[in-house]
Amino acid sequence: MYQNADFLNLLTPHHNVCIVGMAKNAGKTTVLNYLIEAFYKQHTSLALTSIGRDGETLDVVTQTEKPRIYIHKGTFIATAEQLLPLCDITKEIVAVMDMPTALGRIVLVRALSDGYVQLAGPSMAAQMVSLFKSHPVDKILIDGALFRKSIANPAISDAVVLCTGAAVGKSIEKVVVQTAHQVNILTLPVAEHINEDCLYIDGALTDTLAQAQLRNWAKKTIICEDASKIFVSPHMLSLLKSASVVLNVQKAIKLAAICINPVAPTGINFPPAEFLTAMQAAVHIPVFNIGTAVHHVT
Repeated sequence: MYQNADFLNLLTPHHNVCIVGMAKNAGKTTVLNYLIEAFYKQHTSLALTSIGRDGETLDVVTQTEKPRIYIHKGTFIATAEQLLPLCDITKEIVAVMDMPTALGRIVLVRALSDGYVQLAGPSMAAQMVSLFKSHPVDKILIDGALFRKSIANPAISDAVVLCTGAAVGKSIEKVVVQTAHQVNILTLPVAEHINEDCLYIDGALTDTLAQAQLRNWAKKTIICEDASKIFVSPHMLSLLKSASVVLNVQKAIKLAAICINPVAPTGINFPPAEFLTAMQAAVHIPVFNIGTAVHHVT
């Protein structure tokens, strides 16, 4: 059985850590805040950004309260220029990037004091790679946006944390099934060979494309660049398996951990121990309830 202390140890060797949520309110910001504090205590220099918007007190879609993001002096952040007035840190503007967003250009900032920040990084995952090249830090934490699994791309992230919870479904069973499906996708094996007997998908693999493979093509191995490009449903994955179609990737994603959030803003509240046990039994990836660590509950 893994302890919450093991969570940090799993991520320590990796430079770029991406936090991906399966739904809004799955606990991404709670995990991000936990990592910020834990790495700060280890004197690990950090840089933060987000492929969506995070750190606001009220979710702009659901109108529910959200945890804020608290950083420490010396931390670098990349965020949109219109959010800078909402960051209550004393700040040094290090660079203004040529990366326009709906909230203005991306600005690279170094915190000169502790305080709360809001993050909104570039919308294109490929732009993440170049953000902090001129200002090296020990670790980069990337907060993912809803359904933007592209930041799990191994060219961007050395390790991925998948966040799931009561916001994903109305029962523990449904959440566990959906999460296990995502784990199966994110941990697909790397193809040993790519030849004329394989179908290489240059882009996203969807249910529609997979169905065409079943109907019209004789090839029994489908290869995608990496798991962040795969968007097939559990039903389609089962159909491919029944037809003896092997789904592989060219580059592996390192899924380091799963974090669960037993509570949803809709009022759903799973028994934490039962939820944790069910998830641990369903997947082969370490599972943690970081919320208990944040609230110092053992």
